[in-house]
Amino acid sequence: MIVFVRLKIYCEIILKVCQNEKILAAAAFTWVKQGDFAAAVKLFKKAQQIDNNIDLNPKTEELDKNPQALAAMAFVYQGKELVRDGKVKEAIEAYKKALKINPDLEISAEDWNMLCWNGAINKQAQDVMFACENAVKLASQNEVAFAYRSRGVARALTGDKQGAIKDFGVYVNSVDDKNREKSRVEGWIKELQNNKNPFTEEVLEKLRRRR
Repeated sequence: MIVFVRLKIYCEIILKVCQNEKILAAAAFTWVKQGDFAAAVKLFKKAQQIDNNIDLNPKTEELDKNPQALAAMAFVYQGKELVRDGKVKEAIEAYKKALKINPDLEISAEDWNMLCWNGAINKQAQDVMFACENAVKLASQNEVAFAYRSRGVARALTGDKQGAIKDFGVYVNSVDDKNREKSRVEGWIKELQNNKNPFTEEVLEKLRRRR
């Protein structure tokens, strides 16, 4: 009981003085695990005020009435942070926990794409192929190019050269000629067509550093 009261106090202190959205989100996730969804919502709302890129779906206002949705999205958020750091297996588990808590959860194409891309460039393409497929399936017109590019990398790294060429072709045909990334992807296509591997360890390391 004493520990719980102290945590409550810490939560209020964090809300008042913290201006770091990642710390706030991490603290919110701690409350999700404790089962205190009301405290978690407060912290997530504060985090969103600092960085509106912290995406909670359904909307934050609805989370008070739907604690399962909050818990599920907290795991998705954790998964995104983990995969950014190259912790792919842990990120996959976080996504799976989210869906276990809320099987009806609608994970966005952008979130699936993040798992796909980062998993692929961290040499765990086969493990994240399901995320790549979901990203392509759910992608909007503005997201299609990036979803196909990510799946193309994953396909190339799993030996599906023709599938990768096809996906990269979709990307090339979907972006503006002024896009600097277009020429890079065109180069990947040529290398694959010449039966070469464009994704050497050096190239993958450069892609990882660009995150």
